[in-house]
Amino acid sequence: MEQDVPKNPFETLLGLRSSDYDRTPPTLAEWLSLDVARLREAVSAAHVSIVAPGDGTRRFVLLRSGGEPVNAKRYFDIAGAGLRDMLARLFAHGLETVLCPLLPPSAFSRGEAYITQGLRACHALLASEALAELYAGCGVRARLYGGFRDAGLAEPVLELLESLEQRLNKMTPTGDRLLLFGMSPVSAVDELIALSKRADAHLDRAAIRQLSFPNGPEKADLAISYDQLRVSEVLPPLLDQGTDVYHLTYLPFELTDHDIRVILYDHLIVRPAARHDQTNYSEEDLEMLRWSREHRDRVEGLGSATLRQLRSA
Repeated sequence: MEQDVPKNPFETLLGLRSSDYDRTPPTLAEWLSLDVARLREAVSAAHVSIVAPGDGTRRFVLLRSGGEPVNAKRYFDIAGAGLRDMLARLFAHGLETVLCPLLPPSAFSRGEAYITQGLRACHALLASEALAELYAGCGVRARLYGGFRDAGLAEPVLELLESLEQRLNKMTPTGDRLLLFGMSPVSAVDELIALSKRADAHLDRAAIRQLSFPNGPEKADLAISYDQLRVSEVLPPLLDQGTDVYHLTYLPFELTDHDIRVILYDHLIVRPAARHDQTNYSEEDLEMLRWSREHRDRVEGLGSATLRQLRSA
């Protein structure tokens, strides 16, 4: 007799409540209390990919230094540790692929001098001792993405990108996990236009995605945004197949273990069930909506000047 195939995809996330196979999804409390090894095993079974921006470096350094000026070495020590720790926490929770946008189109649009300085900083950061420890410790292949070859960049800028790519390839020739750093000179739409001009006009979406992301992934399961960072600067549309987007009210470098677990629980356990049409709302559902309305900030992503005025009102 054939074994019943579970209809709920989360039933494949191992036996979370006991050592035996258990079809009942875990509660949030059980998920949060699960030891790291079992949580990592459960998440790894789902092959989750996430987009987590490396934006906000300067603000992170200022916060960690108490607002005091720092020299270049101190700056990269703090920034490298912050980026390493964020990525290490993500991989420690069983994530298979991490995309980390670093330089969006808005950075490239500031001119050659600005982006040259930014790329030199990326060389120092991504090849730092802190990141080298991450690559080796987490078994990571680090690569670049962003369509910079078709962006018509100035030769010195393109050379910096290509040399950074070669450097990462040499540092991380192999690895079970994939880490992609985003260098995006143009918008995603312009990148798609450039790819379509370069490629056969009859290529489908999957083939175009393969050109843009030759190392993978096929999709982004999760994406994190924060502050005033546009989702379009974080999430590549070629990887959006129903990506769950979460917005932080603090810098991504400070992403906590607790919030990573909550996001994974929401994505793996809650949202798939919620995607089914719900026509009947219980009093418990309505009470939750009332609670959320009273306990959440009214608007997220406001600028500091607006927040200061709201705070003093």
